[in-house]
Amino acid sequence: MSKKQSSLQLMGLMLTQKRILFFSILAMFVSVLIQLVIPLIMKYIVDQVIPRQDFFVFGGAVIALILLPIVASLFAMMGNRINHRIGAHVTDTVRLQLFDKFLRLSPAQYHNLNSGVMNQVIGAAGEIGDLYMTQIVIPFIFQAIMVVGMISFMLYLNVELTLISLFFLPFVVITSLMLGKKAKGLASDVMKMQTELSSYAIEFFSGLKSTQLFQQEDQERAYQSAWIKQYRKKRNHTFVVGQFAEIMGHVIKSLGFGVVFAYGAWQIFEGRLTIGSLLVFIVYHPQLYAMIEKMQFAYLKTVETWPKTKLVRDILDMEVDRTAGNLIFAETNEPVLSFQNVSFAYEENRGQLSRVTFTIDKGEFIGIVGESGSGKSTLFELILRFYEPSSGRILLYGNDLSSYSSQEIRCGITIVTQEPFIWNRSIRDNLRYVKPEVTDQELIHACQIAQLSDFLTRLPYGLDTILGEKGVKLSGGEKQRIGIARAILRDPTILLMDEPTSALDAKTEALFQEQLKQTFHGKTILVIAHRLATVKDADRIIVVKDGRIDDIGSHQELMRRGGEYSQLYNEQFGEKEAP
Repeated sequence: MSKKQSSLQLMGLMLTQKRILFFSILAMFVSVLIQLVIPLIMKYIVDQVIPRQDFFVFGGAVIALILLPIVASLFAMMGNRINHRIGAHVTDTVRLQLFDKFLRLSPAQYHNLNSGVMNQVIGAAGEIGDLYMTQIVIPFIFQAIMVVGMISFMLYLNVELTLISLFFLPFVVITSLMLGKKAKGLASDVMKMQTELSSYAIEFFSGLKSTQLFQQEDQERAYQSAWIKQYRKKRNHTFVVGQFAEIMGHVIKSLGFGVVFAYGAWQIFEGRLTIGSLLVFIVYHPQLYAMIEKMQFAYLKTVETWPKTKLVRDILDMEVDRTAGNLIFAETNEPVLSFQNVSFAYEENRGQLSRVTFTIDKGEFIGIVGESGSGKSTLFELILRFYEPSSGRILLYGNDLSSYSSQEIRCGITIVTQEPFIWNRSIRDNLRYVKPEVTDQELIHACQIAQLSDFLTRLPYGLDTILGEKGVKLSGGEKQRIGIARAILRDPTILLMDEPTSALDAKTEALFQEQLKQTFHGKTILVIAHRLATVKDADRIIVVKDGRIDDIGSHQELMRRGGEYSQLYNEQFGEKEAP
């Protein structure tokens, strides 16, 4: 997307507030008009009032010179307040659009965005609205009106002196364009480094324990020092460019002022210009160049802000790569799930599946086993439509999975992952997150089934205990039990469980499995497990090897065949089991 397109889209958001924007522009116009009139009043005093020694008019003019700047300031303040309000509206709108976009993107798209980019885009969204309204768009309009007004009055008073005054303006514009191009590249570099720092900071705090464990503090310090040195170099370069632009502006302005003053004085000697008119030029000339400098600043600020604006727009313009079907999730007499020659691979060729075919009937308890990286979890990712198959079809109750929207699928299918995400909220809030309308009685019942009751009684605040960021106050087993309780509250038609009991002790796992059979009796359950005891009693076990279905059968059938499953089982238990 071009800078022009992004700016136009932001302007579109501003124009949704066109009623108050009109009052902002009106307030600015009044403020500008007053500021333009003040030098003309001074001219009138010098050329007309003082020679006539009209003290009454002189007193009135002086009072006007005192009051008019105050009035202009009040109108400017009113305009700025409105601008801030519009800027806040743009910021809030962009933030909401971003969060809505994040909610609709697929994991495949998230994988292309590192955490630093995500943090940068949220930060940028909080700045661009206010920046555009208070430092770029509205100030630019204000300055443009001032410039046009001053040039008009100057031309009316003396054309020659005006042309001399304007002679130096092209040098200001050329300098601005040249330095703007340089500033744009530097701004992009700085933002890229800020993104890298944001990503590093997240990794740094997440891996701080590992850093201390492996005694790599010096390595981290060296990385930080190198980054700070490089970042400071870029920032200093940016500062130098800005300072050079400011110095060049002062030089051109001073040179122009000297020439205008000298030529104006010569015209007074020749009787072609009044002292009052020269006074107007003396006031207008520095103001004119000051306005040009501010317009230059607005341009440079636009260039500096452009990388952030582009980052936000790139996210907002990302296509949601999942088609939205319109079928309603409903049970039928067809098989619950059917994979038909399904193939899939991530961009990095991890979790690859090749021509996977199997069918699951209603009420079956299916175990899925295989070595790490064989593609077991990828099956669940496809069922939940986090990813789409590269080829083949997945049927849900006889209908192509793509015929359902992702939201509809997830209404009837729930997953318990190996490490459920825990919000920095209370246990009650974490459980209600999956079902806001749940009653306390349902919460307690779900906690009993998930073997959380004893754990809750040991907590001083029970269900209202705050769990810390990412559940830092919980053990792995406690996190898994909260994940299980969530699944129970959802009461899904199909339950997917990816290593749901890997952090539970044998006793707790046995109790949970017994409760699971009772709670989800008649439901379809798919369980991924490395610990084969977890799925030994499954109706059927799907064995995945190198992205392919190696075998399917009950525990006894697979042991008799003596294939991959039998080998995995014997490796875990250390002895052969008779068929």
